[in-house]
Amino acid sequence: MYNEQKELYLYITAYYPDLLTSEERATHGFHTYSQADNYLTRIAIEQILAKVDKAVIERNLSEGIDKFEQKILSKLSDKLKHLFINRCPQCGKIARTNKAKQCKFCGNDWH
Repeated sequence: MYNEQKELYLYITAYYPDLLTSEERATHGFHTYSQADNYLTRIAIEQILAKVDKAVIERNLSEGIDKFEQKILSKLSDKLKHLFINRCPQCGKIARTNKAKQCKFCGNDWH
């Protein structure tokens, strides 16, 4: 099911990470990596925690990841109007990548 807020958050963190503070990027990375349990993700988490205090990450995630994502998008709301967000010309949903030419939701192809 399509969730505009989630898709927009993931697109922003992937293609415009410089709009986030280092603490926000660390919180995003920590949450992302903590979803998988393997050796490489544990190393990535250790590298994040070496740069940012875990208390900051815990504070950012204290209300849950959805609330954190919502705060990021609210903070960036003025800037979002000026960013390129690749959307399907047919259904208007956010494309998988900034260069995608096929919609992962409706299948439209605009090559």
